[in-house]
Amino acid sequence: MIRYILSRIAQSILVIFLTYTFVFVLLNVLPSDPISLRFSEIATPGSEDYERLSSYYGYDQPLWVQYFTQLGQLVLGNLGYSLENGAPVLERITGALPSTIALTGLTLVIAVIAALLAGLLAFSRWGTWVVTLVRSIPPITSALPVYWTGIVFIQVGSYQLGLFAALGTDGFPALLAASISLAIPISAAITQAFVSSIGEFVSSPFVEVATARGASNLDIFTRYGIRAVAIPTLTVIAITFGTLMTSTIVTETVFARSGVGSLVQRAVLSQDIPVVQGIVLFAAVLFITVNLLVDLAALAIDPRLRAPAGRRARKAAVPTVAEAIA
Repeated sequence: MIRYILSRIAQSILVIFLTYTFVFVLLNVLPSDPISLRFSEIATPGSEDYERLSSYYGYDQPLWVQYFTQLGQLVLGNLGYSLENGAPVLERITGALPSTIALTGLTLVIAVIAALLAGLLAFSRWGTWVVTLVRSIPPITSALPVYWTGIVFIQVGSYQLGLFAALGTDGFPALLAASISLAIPISAAITQAFVSSIGEFVSSPFVEVATARGASNLDIFTRYGIRAVAIPTLTVIAITFGTLMTSTIVTETVFARSGVGSLVQRAVLSQDIPVVQGIVLFAAVLFITVNLLVDLAALAIDPRLRAPAGRRARKAAVPTVAEAIA
């Protein structure tokens, strides 16, 4: 188990390194000069101010020197300095983070609750038209664009009903409206995975025997079903987290909320390369951390994954939900 955990941590570090390399190459092959673009009014190429700014931000060095210099600073937790105001990139990200955490956290909670309610409803009415109805909802909600649901919520909830401010981050109603509009398409994949896992669990011979012995659906699900469907559902939640991070940018733009989304939008428009690179790396670290935590949770849920052949066992354990109660 320890070997598996260390292996996953090593893989995570490798992914972060490859992400940094990809972002660095992508941003530096673009035919642009960030100093000229950002400080065009005060610094023209060849001027003293231009040379001073290029030296301050390290753009006067060869690309390979910039690469290893930034990599060394990244190991120390330094993401560089913003071209917009000279503030540390990490400081700008952490300053915009609380609003984004509130939005993504509440969105994920709403999406998981909606998936749980839909799954429990399908489990209690399995074999009826209710299951067909529940299974038909995720394809519809997943096709709804995030910006469209946001505009509808603003139009109906703000302008017509007056439940919250149309724009801005003030008040819980505005946060709730943005979270619900974002949770509608996000919850589709979680609901689909949860209902599919429940279907596999229900079709197992164990459930038929337990039902024949007089056990209720609620008792069967709470004692055995939760552990059986947890691993595939958690895996989908971890994958959905990446989609949630990108969709948050759109939602914050539609609702005019301050956060990481608005920060990356300003950074892209102003060609603030250090901020763009820092946000991409920060998002990659966050996504990798969530997936690592899901893997550790899977180890705690399924004892078979702690065996020496844990990785092979997990590959077999995820789809065979019925075996998880053995």
